[in-house]
Amino acid sequence: MSSSSVREPAMTTFALPVRRWSRVTRPDRRPALWIACVVVVAVFALAALIALSRNGSEHMGHHVEPSLWRSWFVWSLMVVAMMLPLVTPVVCRVAAGGLWARRARTVTEFVMGYLTPWLTVGLVGLVLVRWLRPGTVGTREVAGVLVLAAVWHVAPPRRLLLRRCGAVQPGALTGLRASVDAVRNGWTTGLRCVATCGPAMAVMLVSHGLVLMVGVTAVLWSERLRGPNPAERPAQPAQAAVLLALAFAVLAGV
Repeated sequence: MSSSSVREPAMTTFALPVRRWSRVTRPDRRPALWIACVVVVAVFALAALIALSRNGSEHMGHHVEPSLWRSWFVWSLMVVAMMLPLVTPVVCRVAAGGLWARRARTVTEFVMGYLTPWLTVGLVGLVLVRWLRPGTVGTREVAGVLVLAAVWHVAPPRRLLLRRCGAVQPGALTGLRASVDAVRNGWTTGLRCVATCGPAMAVMLVSHGLVLMVGVTAVLWSERLRGPNPAERPAQPAQAAVLLALAFAVLAGV
């Protein structure tokens, strides 16, 4: 047998697996993951802004009142960090009801419609606060807002609004109508959330305290926990008691 007829053994090559985003794992294809990424960015940005504000005040030796637009930007980050996770199930339902090809667009349009009422109310509220109470807001005003939020938390009209909080209308699948329906559903959901959670979030207009932020977030999130008897968890007296405890803590200077 000639040497030319002898075949050399084939060389086996190995390639390391490269992990890439698939159509299923991409954040823009999974609404919950997409919202989680946005919330994390908002939390880090909010922490950085609060730290810079405190460092600037300490460097100047006195409290420096931030500008209107800076306060509005901080309010916007708070809304994204505290309220957007609450509507994640609604966003997932809206995205699942549309076409896969425009899922990322549907989620973006819904979130834009949802945030618009919150940002509008925040801007109007900041203007009113600066007009009615120029300068630094005192502890009595902050505690008063918390007391009003506690009373509204267990009010019967709020219970009725909570039953419709996550209801959305079926939207079109394609075209301009699909975009209009997504924004409309987000806008309607945002208005309902402002009506139910706005008084509790109003304290963030007059104070950026970390304890208040965590306490208000815990109260609002406790209404959306999964488990048995979900209809009995919202508007509980214990949740209103937490808001009252925060009011007493503010008055005590904690």
